[in-house]
Amino acid sequence: MGEKLKGIRLRRETIALGLLLLLAFGLRVAWLGTIPGNITADEADNLTTIFKIQVTGDPGLFDLDWKPQPAMSMYVFSAFMWVFGDNIFGMRMASAVLSTLALLPFYALARRVVRPVAA
Repeated sequence: MGEKLKGIRLRRETIALGLLLLLAFGLRVAWLGTIPGNITADEADNLTTIFKIQVTGDPGLFDLDWKPQPAMSMYVFSAFMWVFGDNIFGMRMASAVLSTLALLPFYALARRVVRPVAA
């Protein structure tokens, strides 16, 4: 009987985590292309680097971008823009997806530190 209760508790926890992830993603994606109404300076610089990557392939994957940091993250943004469109929505979608996925290790850590119900 104890194993059955454990399985039910784990299933409820998984469903709750799934709903939390859906809510978090929905809140991140709602009005993603319109709020804020402007493009920040960093976003504009990133877009310039991404468009340069798409056209010329420069900077290389491990070359430095404008920050100066390896341009690998700009390749990730470029891939998201290829899927979701060459616009600010496509670029911001990378942050929305990756920050939602970051909730999984955060939840796992919180679950280890506190009880599953509190996590």
